[in-house]
Amino acid sequence: MEKIFPEAESKKEIDIEKSFQKALTDEILLEYDIECLLYAGLEEEKQRALRGKAREIAAKEAGNQGKIWASIGLDYVNCPMNCSFCSMGSAWNSYEKKEELQEKEVVEIADYYARQGADWLVLRTTEFYEFDRLLQRIKAVRQRIKNDCVLVVNTGDANSRKVEELKAAGVDMIYQAFRLREGTDTRFDCNARRETIEMISQSGLKLSQYLEPVGPEHTDRELAGRMTELIRQGTDVAGIMERVPVFGTPKYALGTMLPQRIAQITAVLRIASRASIRDIVIHPYHRPAVECGANALVVDVGAIPRSQGMTRTSWKNQDMLQAKQFLKESGYEVDDAGNERNERSRGR
Repeated sequence: MEKIFPEAESKKEIDIEKSFQKALTDEILLEYDIECLLYAGLEEEKQRALRGKAREIAAKEAGNQGKIWASIGLDYVNCPMNCSFCSMGSAWNSYEKKEELQEKEVVEIADYYARQGADWLVLRTTEFYEFDRLLQRIKAVRQRIKNDCVLVVNTGDANSRKVEELKAAGVDMIYQAFRLREGTDTRFDCNARRETIEMISQSGLKLSQYLEPVGPEHTDRELAGRMTELIRQGTDVAGIMERVPVFGTPKYALGTMLPQRIAQITAVLRIASRASIRDIVIHPYHRPAVECGANALVVDVGAIPRSQGMTRTSWKNQDMLQAKQFLKESGYEVDDAGNERNERSRGR
């Protein structure tokens, strides 16, 4: 059967119907099935059915647990890699002041997040952050938070490759970015980044990856391909991160996406991944996405690629209490007393 992709107006309804039925009957979805379900013209009745199915899967596979990904950006510095969606690109960022959180600040923020019941505590750096300095921050944070939450690093590719040293310092998980249109909208080598992902997978550390940064410019085929890759690579914690338009960046004029479209993408990722990916993060917060498959939200502080400079308050004022409330409003169970269950000190 000839395959007509989503860019074509005459996409065959028989293909969509076949993929739709596979989704509802728990069959394994191929990449083309995922693409069919991402079709923007999918009728509303099918959209509702997919959203309901995705929420059902989230309740089962994630135990209906709402979770928090608490992230601390350690440094804000202009970056020569000039990713076309990032505020820190040296080619366009007029904010030239280099800022960094000191170790005491990092530890205090990490301690606060851990006591408030964060499930993951993420230390995020720019691409060329000094590795020895990162190790110092990791060790200091691990000493303070003990095993209260999963310790994650989101750092440069060269740092992420040093898996044994990161593991010895107390890291449980590595977030490794592989962006949509990597190598085109960014200047990174795709093969090198895939090699890093493989190194993490083989290390015994847990792996986190997002479908990011999602914008209206991305085709269904691109999204389906990346979703398939996330699943195939053994991702433990996945997410969907919308591209937030930052004034002055090359991607600013492309705008953003409707919440309903983000919800559709979220539902399809949840259905496609099923038991293979337990937790799916949505960032920024979109209630429709939480109600159709995403069970985790981000609380973000420090250096943030979507804004200029260092902020010591939560991005968009979404703090721990508000994030938990959002999850509750969508029917998830949230641990208000902090991390009391052994599961949260051991992993996913």
